[in-house]
Amino acid sequence: MQKIFDDPKTILVIEEDFEKNQLIRKVVEYAHAINIVEDIEAAYNAVIKRESMGSTAIGDGVAIPHAKLPFVVGINIIFCYLPNGVDFDAVDHNKVRYLFLILSQEKETTLHLKALAAISKLIKNTGFINQLSGEMELIRIHSILKECWGRCCEKDTGTGTSL
Repeated sequence: MQKIFDDPKTILVIEEDFEKNQLIRKVVEYAHAINIVEDIEAAYNAVIKRESMGSTAIGDGVAIPHAKLPFVVGINIIFCYLPNGVDFDAVDHNKVRYLFLILSQEKETTLHLKALAAISKLIKNTGFINQLSGEMELIRIHSILKECWGRCCEKDTGTGTSL
C-alpha cells in the first residue's frame, strides 16, 4: 500500500489565482496526471457533489475536499499550498491556503474517515501550518509535511504512514 506523503508528487504549490471550482478541477486533473484517478470528470463531479453539501473549508485557511470513487486504488491525499489563498466559503470567511484533497476507493470508508481525522490532528497538534509561510519550495514543504505527518499520524492509523 502506498505511504501517505512519501512521494513529493503528492504536493503542489499553486500560486495562480483560482475560484474554488477551478482549483478543484486543477487538482483533480493533477491527480489524473500522476495516475491516481482514471476519469477526471467523474472524480471532479464527485468532489463538487460533496462540496455542494457544505464547504469542506474547516477554518484557519484549511480545506479538505474529498470523495470516494470506484476506480481509485486505496486512499490518496494531495496537499496544495496556496500562498494567495482561494475563497472556499469558509465559516470563518478566511481564504484557504492549505488544501488536502482526499480521493479514496469507495469501499475504503474506514480509511477515508481515518484520513480525515489524521489531517485534523495534523493541523491542530503539530505546528505544521505555522511552519509554512510565503514562498516555499516544494521540497521544503514535502519535508515539513512528511515529518509532521509521521510525528502525529503514524500511530493513529495503525499502519505507519500508510493509512
